[in-house]
Amino acid sequence: MSKTAREPNEQGKLLIPEDVFDQLEGVRQSGVTNMVDRKTIKEFVPQYVADWMDENEEIYMEGFFIGLAPKKGVFYNQ
Repeated sequence: MSKTAREPNEQGKLLIPEDVFDQLEGVRQSGVTNMVDRKTIKEFVPQYVADWMDENEEIYMEGFFIGLAPKKGVFYNQ
């Protein structure tokens, strides 16, 4: 797997792989945990998302504050 480059979209949100975004968005919408609690989030996502979060901690935390968006057609788990 590889680290995600810091790439904002037109609204300033950071683009992340579509599959990672979908999993994180599912946790966010469920309200099961605060999205800053990375340890608990990892309990609710597939291992590849936890790996992405570990490899891209800076992007995740910055995106927590300014927003994350899916980079369509880009997948981390391939």
